[in-house]
Amino acid sequence: MPLSSTELEARLEDVLDAVLSSRRTVSDAARAIAILDDESQTFALRWLDSISASNTELAYQYVNNIGRALGVMSRKDVEAWIVEALDIYDQQGLFPASHALGEIDSFADRRSHADRVVELESVTAFLETFLRGLSGRKLTVTAGDTASTDSETVFLPRRLNRLASASENRFLYKVMATNLWAMNRFGTFRRSAPSAPTLAQRLAEFPDKVDATKLFYLIETERLNACISRELPGLWREIERDFSYTRRGLFKRACEDLARIDATVDDTLYWLKRMLDERAERPPAAPYQGSADLDTLNDITDQRLDTERTALEELIQDLIDQMNRDDVGASGDDDADIRLELDNDGTVTDYQLTVDGEPMPMPAALREQIDAILQDLESVPEDWLNPAEGDAVAEADGNDQTIEEQREDSRDPMFLYDEWDYQRGHYRKDWCTLYERQVKPGDPEFFNQTLHQYHGLTLELRRAFEMLKDQQHTLRRQPEGEDIDLDAVIQASADQHLGRELSDRLFLKTHRQERDIAVMLMVDLSGSTKGWIVDAEREAVILLCEALEVLGDRYGIYGFSGMTRKRCELFRIKTLNEPLNDNVKARIAGMEPRDYTRMGVTIRHLTHLMDSIDARTRLLITLSDGKPDDYDGYRGDYGIEDTRKALIEARNRGIHPFCITIDQKAGEYLPHMYGAVNYTVVDDVRKLPTEVSRVYYRLTR
Repeated sequence: MPLSSTELEARLEDVLDAVLSSRRTVSDAARAIAILDDESQTFALRWLDSISASNTELAYQYVNNIGRALGVMSRKDVEAWIVEALDIYDQQGLFPASHALGEIDSFADRRSHADRVVELESVTAFLETFLRGLSGRKLTVTAGDTASTDSETVFLPRRLNRLASASENRFLYKVMATNLWAMNRFGTFRRSAPSAPTLAQRLAEFPDKVDATKLFYLIETERLNACISRELPGLWREIERDFSYTRRGLFKRACEDLARIDATVDDTLYWLKRMLDERAERPPAAPYQGSADLDTLNDITDQRLDTERTALEELIQDLIDQMNRDDVGASGDDDADIRLELDNDGTVTDYQLTVDGEPMPMPAALREQIDAILQDLESVPEDWLNPAEGDAVAEADGNDQTIEEQREDSRDPMFLYDEWDYQRGHYRKDWCTLYERQVKPGDPEFFNQTLHQYHGLTLELRRAFEMLKDQQHTLRRQPEGEDIDLDAVIQASADQHLGRELSDRLFLKTHRQERDIAVMLMVDLSGSTKGWIVDAEREAVILLCEALEVLGDRYGIYGFSGMTRKRCELFRIKTLNEPLNDNVKARIAGMEPRDYTRMGVTIRHLTHLMDSIDARTRLLITLSDGKPDDYDGYRGDYGIEDTRKALIEARNRGIHPFCITIDQKAGEYLPHMYGAVNYTVVDDVRKLPTEVSRVYYRLTR
């Protein structure tokens, strides 16, 4: 039965007391809802509670418009109208969100064409999977005003309805993403050297920078089209079929020249100058043409180059250290030389590494690091090929910085992630800001002291994991093997009596199964781990490292903490491709308690990192002392539901999550988050170091 105006006035006064200043406005709002039927009232009031939890002024605007919205749209469309306004509030603030709530007619018009509208959210997973399958740097996909890139993220319109059908608009999303990938892959922003002029600086040399930039992207798209046609001929045939247009005059000549296999962005700039000088005719921009915020892109590139240089120097030093340990003959004054063999189009086809004049096999991690650098630079600078000295490495790790200085360091990579709001039933877009930070190193001797303290257990774990490493499996019903498979023989005999064709798979074969496992260890560094708990976490991580070194499994270690959604922190202790060297041991010793426990954003980022790892089994193991919690309301059902949603996203990516906790009340929430069998509770913090390796043994045997 619908509520009366009087009952609704009382309800609205409770919810909107902060903004409704007069009895008349309350009465007006109540009457707007009182005329609705029972189901519509229930719908309107349910969403009122959710909106008022975000902002009471926004809830007031909602109350003033909900009656009219329900009069012109279905409930499904009204829900989409509300969710869009909440997304705008999260990203842009109160005024734009209030304006969106008032734009009912334009929203209804858009929804009337819903059969052809495609929301970016519905194709994001597909696009990211598609981009992962292409060569070059890993790119994420998120919503933006136009199709653009900052060299690490692909920004695409929140929705598309430009073409006549949903399938055509989905394909347009794919082509837009491909064009932006091509910018990063084929050198639109590549510099000749770290200090060389950037694209932004080169475009600034033209008298009308805005017009020159606009024309540059028009011409560069043609060069990229030629690259795509060579790299992805099947996709290019589809692009030509759907988006072909006529090229004439000087622009046509430019397109023909830029189709050369060795054409670069320098050639694009040459034709840009010619077309501007000759005031040549320009065709309309292709619907999939992209662009970039070049100032932001340059800042990101500078930060990335600093990180990549340090990583390259450390990898070269690790290689030389390994040579010295193996008595290969490297001297103390080791010089590394990396020669690149280029194809006709300037792409790298092979590397040759020499140290002190001796040829060396190129480690996979070093090859991957060079690939990453060559996305931004035409070649690896010679002064980057020097091994990192111990003091330099320590400085890079932050020995001379306080923790607060590290937090304020603008060079720390920053990422934006959605967060699940279970009350809305939708994500809050780009809600959390996560910073990847370096851990301030501690005493590297702590690592060896821990191994000495747990000497007996270490030997026991080594023996157990050595057996796991050498584990063999018997394959049945094989065409050849070391023994007879009696079950197969009996089945074959029965088939013979029945007149069936006999199988030749009658043997048993011993097979040594190669391990193909990658694991990410996610360590809780919240303030509640202070004291015994963080000591036990450090020791547990050290013992697990020893076990994983025996197995040869790839593993990464990250700590997490933070305070509020605007400062979520992830601390790099060991990346997946990093060896267990003295730097890593010092970072493990440097783990210390910090702030709060916002888990969802950390899980999403580590899932993002593991997405590019090709392994048969991928594990995400959380080491924690309690439930999700943060200063800004990320607690209770909200935190639990967001964490659960992030774990579901990880499982959908083929990653298996597991939690090890010392919280004796974990049974109240972990089954809901991780599942009934995907967690374990350690009943005494002092047992944590011994239990973590044993849990890993059970998970991977």
